[in-house]
Amino acid sequence: MTKNRLKCFLFNDLEPWERRSVEALLEEISTRISVETIWVTESQRRFFHFTGEGQYWIVAKNWQRALHFLSSKRFKSGKLYVSVLDVNQHKSSLYGLSFQSILSRSSKSLTFLVHSPMEYRFLRDIKKVPQEQVQLLPLPFYRSSRSYQRKNSDEFRLGTLCQFDTESNIPFAIAVSHFIKQCAPQVRMDIMGRGPLYNHFAKMVNELEIGEMTNVVETVSDFDISQWDLFLYFPLRNAHFIPVMLAAASKVPVLSVDIPGIEKFITSGKNGVVLSSYEIKSMGEKIIELMNNPFQRKTMAENLWNDLREKYSLETISEQYYRLFFKTSSISDWKEAA
Repeated sequence: MTKNRLKCFLFNDLEPWERRSVEALLEEISTRISVETIWVTESQRRFFHFTGEGQYWIVAKNWQRALHFLSSKRFKSGKLYVSVLDVNQHKSSLYGLSFQSILSRSSKSLTFLVHSPMEYRFLRDIKKVPQEQVQLLPLPFYRSSRSYQRKNSDEFRLGTLCQFDTESNIPFAIAVSHFIKQCAPQVRMDIMGRGPLYNHFAKMVNELEIGEMTNVVETVSDFDISQWDLFLYFPLRNAHFIPVMLAAASKVPVLSVDIPGIEKFITSGKNGVVLSSYEIKSMGEKIIELMNNPFQRKTMAENLWNDLREKYSLETISEQYYRLFFKTSSISDWKEAA
């Protein structure tokens, strides 16, 4: 194995905004070590049948399928890391493979990289993955090279970026929108993302007759985040905090529910707002309160941008990944949140 050389497999099921976060991290790591980025195509099928040694990082939403596609059970020597970027992959096993069979076939060379305390707890406590085979690390805060220009509008716009699935808790957002309609009909909500339940959620909006104020938008772009006055974050379970990072990068204030790890990003009242429960009335009232306080929103957005730029900069986070890949030392304080 070539010392201090990393090969990263990027699969095409990543959302563009997930891919950009990983690409920014790889670019920063490459200033210190040799990094080869491999955009996976059919030519990489059964890759480890032919090359079984080295230092590899697999990044895919459907990471179970990625391991099978590359024939990870044939991996012989070195380290194999796989990022867990989609919580839904735990619900069904691919080709009958359970976590334990995946681990037994890949031996101790396989390490799961998780990017939220909730997923760390799930793998350790429920799936019983050995502690030495799970690492908890954040993804970096990065500033896009694109320039954003907020539209002038008398409307108050809020939104969220998520997967259209049950874990994103979109029915809660729709219920909040229905509540707000009774109090502040000038509010507009955008629910952006893609996934298997798009048609179901769009139908819910129509049945509740809130289509004039609530848009369920099937998209892979995060551009419209910059047009929002407030970003909502309320997943039942999350694999990472990239949406919060994107909102911060666009200097949009964040209103979040209290989920494990959010305290590492938001100090409620200082650089955002965290509510303790998924209570429709409380969320709706807090949105209206923030709508009427533009100075507070601007202050929180500026504070969040500054805080995440300092705590999760590319330089800081790339150092942690470098230490994980090549120095095997303690790399994160996130485990206290798990």
